[in-house]
Amino acid sequence: MRRIFLMQAAVLATGAALSLAGCGDSHPVPASGSDQSAPAAPAQAYAPSSGEFVPASADVFSKSAEPSGKCNLDAINGTAPGSKPLPHGQRALFAGWAASNDGKTVPQIIAIVLRGTRDFEVQTPAGAARPDVASANGEPGLANAGYAIRAGLSAVAPGNYTVELHYTAGGKAWRCESTHAVTVQ
Repeated sequence: MRRIFLMQAAVLATGAALSLAGCGDSHPVPASGSDQSAPAAPAQAYAPSSGEFVPASADVFSKSAEPSGKCNLDAINGTAPGSKPLPHGQRALFAGWAASNDGKTVPQIIAIVLRGTRDFEVQTPAGAARPDVASANGEPGLANAGYAIRAGLSAVAPGNYTVELHYTAGGKAWRCESTHAVTVQ
């Protein structure tokens, strides 16, 4: 029985790894210091920045931003975004990647925006090594498209939020609407 279980686990892990490689999603950055188990970091792991979510400024929405399909929020605290509620007042590790739609340029700064009854944002530097994203998308310009930030949630009111990324790359302002929703409790 144990052997069958181990074989099933291996098949599921292999399938998950292949599906991630095929779509350009990344390996989640582990949430070190958290009580949540996380997958091992890839060899190109990078140190996250740190910051605090604050009420979103009108400036983050005032730029004419085109929708972007070259981005992803890969993980929050090392797990799939939205899979676990985020504790109000604590910190959460957000990780992913972003680029211009042509895949040739990456932003210097990314604003992660939680959209809800009230909107909140945190800004993080981009440019972390992401050769997995470059390889999966066939775009060498995406090799440094990564970001990771350990962001404080003290200012974020409990509730449900959608996640957007706002950034400038290739001379254009981009808005990346994630399909992920998160809950802050």
